[in-house]
Amino acid sequence: MPPPVSPGKARAVAGEPSRTARHERVGFTTPGTYWRPVVNAPVPDWRPILAALAHPDSGRVVAALMLGARLDDEVSPLPPSRRRHLLERLRAAGLLREEDGTLVFDGSVFAAALRGAATVRPQGVERFFRDGRLEQLPARPGDRDAVLAEVARRAFRPHEILDEPAVNERLSAFYDDTALLRRYLVDSGLLDRRRDGSEYASTRAAEPSP
Repeated sequence: MPPPVSPGKARAVAGEPSRTARHERVGFTTPGTYWRPVVNAPVPDWRPILAALAHPDSGRVVAALMLGARLDDEVSPLPPSRRRHLLERLRAAGLLREEDGTLVFDGSVFAAALRGAATVRPQGVERFFRDGRLEQLPARPGDRDAVLAEVARRAFRPHEILDEPAVNERLSAFYDDTALLRRYLVDSGLLDRRRDGSEYASTRAAEPSP
């Protein structure tokens, strides 16, 4: 381990990389710090894992290994060619590792693949919906207008005319406070309301044909 040095001298330490790369600060019990690169562990590819689980031979063997079976007991009955291909498939998926010259099952690849899975975050108005419903109306006027337009698009046909109970029934699929949502739609011009409140008309124009 290199002796601790101050950050200002880090670049002068033999073997230490430039601070222009990604680094982390490492502290010691003695005064001083030095900088070293942050090395991220590679994320396993989930496709070979699924391929191994989907194959009749390797899928059966993995299930047995997860229940505590020994690898040799599971693969020794197979013909040499099938045994060789099975082991190659499991190694390619990261499900086997070598330990003291022996292949052993490594189930940690499942958790590693899950950690590396990218989470798809909703974009645009979809970030305000959860399972098709609004948890709350956006506070920002621009976001709120976009959400109202999306609700009107989903709830009403172009130029559709409905009475108030029918409007409320449509809006209840999107938001608990239907009166508030209906009022916002009227205020934004997405719904026209008759003076007596008996009918509402969608102002949304028909979408052009593709």
